[in-house]
Amino acid sequence: MIIKDFDLEDIYLLSEILEKMNIAVKTEKLTGKIQTDKLENINDVKAIGKEAIVALIVDLASDVIKNLWRAKNLVNKFISNMTGIKPDDVKKMGIKDLKEFFKELMAQPDFKSFLESADQ
Repeated sequence: MIIKDFDLEDIYLLSEILEKMNIAVKTEKLTGKIQTDKLENINDVKAIGKEAIVALIVDLASDVIKNLWRAKNLVNKFISNMTGIKPDDVKKMGIKDLKEFFKELMAQPDFKSFLESADQ
């Protein structure tokens, strides 16, 4: 389905999508949930780390779902750029096709590298 590598133009488009959707990692919400007084050993740190990651993913997923409509044309353009499918046809894609697109996108080495660098 994906016909090209993830490149700089795609990064610009993703940046625009995130801005339009008002998506940002709210670290203050995350750090506010961590109870450092309960940290007694490494297992406590690991457990709290897992809880924090789950909370972060749930928070981000909620924001994405809630604000996806704000960037629908940009999302369609991004998918179109990556697949060669016309934007009007992207609008007609089913959940199965969208799942396959995102699965392929996540497997692209350049996209993985982008995500890893955004985490640092």
